[in-house]
Amino acid sequence: MTEELQCQHGIYLVKPYGQLFANGNITSFVKTCKIETAGSKFYVCSGSEVYGIIEILECQEVDTEGFNRLFAEHRVSDFYRKIWWGKVEKLYNHKFKTLQVFKTPIPYKYRNSKIGIVEHITLNGVNGKEESQTV
Repeated sequence: MTEELQCQHGIYLVKPYGQLFANGNITSFVKTCKIETAGSKFYVCSGSEVYGIIEILECQEVDTEGFNRLFAEHRVSDFYRKIWWGKVEKLYNHKFKTLQVFKTPIPYKYRNSKIGIVEHITLNGVNGKEESQTV
């Protein structure tokens, strides 16, 4: 495996956000709490697949206005914000740098996640050099 593939945890994104990540359509994700500090590396998980690896650049607290202003980065509409987080007024926008995008999403053994973090990911049948491309 390549060095980049040695993350142990992942960030869970609801479908279709894993695919949006893989296509380069998002540069941040939103959660109800601050996940990690700058420099932390995570797999990007969506459904039962891993789409690549990111490095957190920064996390900023945002209100509803800030959330809507950053739509081009995270691509979560105000409609889904209300469904997923109800009346929560304080959210955290996590900007990231893409380190790797897998040519084909890789299945993983899904384990329960807390606050969108999938711990101790085991990828199924990975050969890092054949299955991924460095960005």
